[in-house]
Amino acid sequence: MADIDLVYNTDAEPRHLEAITQSILSANRIVICSGWLKMGGLQCLLPQLQTALSNGAEIAIYVNDKTSKDSKARKTLKAMNLRFVVVDTCYMHSKLYYFETCDRFTAFVGSANITHGAMTTNEELSVKITGLIGEPIQKELQTYLDHLSERSKVGMSAAIRFAIRR
Repeated sequence: MADIDLVYNTDAEPRHLEAITQSILSANRIVICSGWLKMGGLQCLLPQLQTALSNGAEIAIYVNDKTSKDSKARKTLKAMNLRFVVVDTCYMHSKLYYFETCDRFTAFVGSANITHGAMTTNEELSVKITGLIGEPIQKELQTYLDHLSERSKVGMSAAIRFAIRR
């Protein structure tokens, strides 16, 4: 049965950043959905994303076209060996950080975008869900990822298809 915990930033500790970067480093599949993308937030995650890629992780990052206009952040992600999808077929406002490691998954569902403030100082709250792949909640998360992938296909390349594995 899946475990549930809360993750939130405190004045003394950027708990979102710590929890997400630890999950990136241990995952072999990563899917991140964020309404906002800013270079400051990407810089918080970049070393871990690069390490995960060098360890063979598959990574997909979905961002909203209308609110993620930071050209430096977009260029950085486009230059990396990952699936970067700018969603322009709907107003994607989701904040989901999803990780798989062998037969387990971890997901953070909450308010944190890929911004420096969200990762470090903003008042943000996420539900952390961990469990086995195939559990009902994991299947629901995968159904959402499949849905987002389908909605994003118009004008997108086949590079995002790995997110539809399950």
